Amino acid sequence: MNRLTHQLQHFHLIIKQIFLNNINSINTAEYTDQRVIIKGCGETPIGDFAYMEITKRLRPIAKTIMYGEPCSTVPVYKKAKPDNIY
Repeated sequence: MNRLTHQLQHFHLIIKQIFLNNINSINTAEYTDQRVIIKGCGETPIGDFAYMEITKRLRPIAKTIMYGEPCSTVPVYKKAKPDNIY
């Protein structure tokens, strides 16, 4: 492995860790039973790992999780409605 490749891999790991730290610092309580849209468009490339991690964090509490722009979201998760047993 040449030096440039090694430096790029190290840089990628640092960026990944920054994303993970930011995701882990989110106060998930704010999203309890909320509909959440995770915007994926922008100039900054975001790895699949970040989408998986944010979904993993929000899934236990969010009502729905969707990706994309508000006008064309893709549903990823929807909490099951509780059975009404009397």
